[in-house]
Amino acid sequence: MQTMTGYVHGYGTPEQKRLVRQAEHWRHRLIRDGTELEPGTRLLEVGCGAGAVLAVLGQEFPGVRLTGVDIEPKQLEFARGHLERSGVEATLVQADALALPFEDESFDHVWMMWFLEHIADPPAVLREARRVLVAGGAITAIEVDYSTARAEPSTPAIMALFHAMVQGMAASGWSDAGTRLPGWLREVGFQEVDEGVRPFWWRDEDLSRQASYAADVMESALDALTQLPGVVGKDLRAGLAPGYKIEIQGGAEDSAESQASIAAKAPIMLAIIIVLLMVQLQHFGKSMLVLATGPLGIIGAAAALLISGAPFGFVAILGVIALLGIIMRNSIILVDQIDQDIARGTIPWTAIVEATVRRSRPVVLTAAAAVLAMIPLTRSVFWGPMAISIMGGLVVATALTLVFVPALYAAWFRVRRDSPARASATAVPTDSEQPLSDGHHA
Repeated sequence: MQTMTGYVHGYGTPEQKRLVRQAEHWRHRLIRDGTELEPGTRLLEVGCGAGAVLAVLGQEFPGVRLTGVDIEPKQLEFARGHLERSGVEATLVQADALALPFEDESFDHVWMMWFLEHIADPPAVLREARRVLVAGGAITAIEVDYSTARAEPSTPAIMALFHAMVQGMAASGWSDAGTRLPGWLREVGFQEVDEGVRPFWWRDEDLSRQASYAADVMESALDALTQLPGVVGKDLRAGLAPGYKIEIQGGAEDSAESQASIAAKAPIMLAIIIVLLMVQLQHFGKSMLVLATGPLGIIGAAAALLISGAPFGFVAILGVIALLGIIMRNSIILVDQIDQDIARGTIPWTAIVEATVRRSRPVVLTAAAAVLAMIPLTRSVFWGPMAISIMGGLVVATALTLVFVPALYAAWFRVRRDSPARASATAVPTDSEQPLSDGHHA
């Protein structure tokens, strides 16, 4: 079975705003209607995301003590701002739904909405939710079965889109979570399960009001769906009426355009870097040596972005480009110090070692200062990936530079331990060696 890693809709700001619109869309039909919460009820939402549902619950049921958990820091950062703007107080905690950081029987009500469909092991999450519920507490879990979606009259394009949505949700979790949910609840020990099936069938004016909502949901996952095997753009475009087309726009389009603009100017940037290195070092081999150290930062940048979960998008690429300049600057300082020591008559092997030792402190201190300066930016939704890429890349590249540059210099110029010193000063003849006026030497 094909799998898709991560949240199929992504964590960008457009998706967070879509979640807010979605919660407002279902405020009455799904969230408020049929829900009874007394003031003072301790409610935990598992997978609170952007805080959209918490905001609706807080507004519809004043006095409820709200807590939300989510594993994604970016979602929680957005949620804090959204709840503040909504005038709702809630405690937000970063945590894994499989290991909630709460004591047994800490809550009266647990809420999950379109969350289990993204989880690999829903029964385990429900079992953990049951642990933190008080005896006699309730859980509200809302899920959907995507295979039940249909349209009349239909077209090949709509059928392909519905099929792709089912396939995409199955690859990243459970496309039929709504149908499986009652069984999951009983499996983990919930006794009184009210299946509460709510079918929705829209037509006429009601259908026109739902169209934009459905389009938002499909658009948010379209980029991921087109990457699945068996789902190609022509299938989704099949059957469209003349004059209609499907295009990837919004954040995905902006990101692609930005990256394309960088790629178009990359050759010019590389040429300018090489020219400046040649002017500085006056040696083609040394210029290429310094240039070779630039990619060292990608190792740390990729690792840092992977660990933090930050996207490798446009701003992260800017961070990597800035990182190349910082790394090559450190390499230039080191190579220049080696050349100065050799010019003063120091044995080449000794010059490499001593120059590295002497320059390591300023190189490390400047790198540490740059890393520390980036810490405040890591919490920014927009600038965070750039800061993380610079911090991770600089830490790893600085350590590698102090090992890689000396080793590469020795290998490139065939420096050995027994290599003799290179005399660079011109010998001045003594008085006894001065030529006589008649052209003969004494």
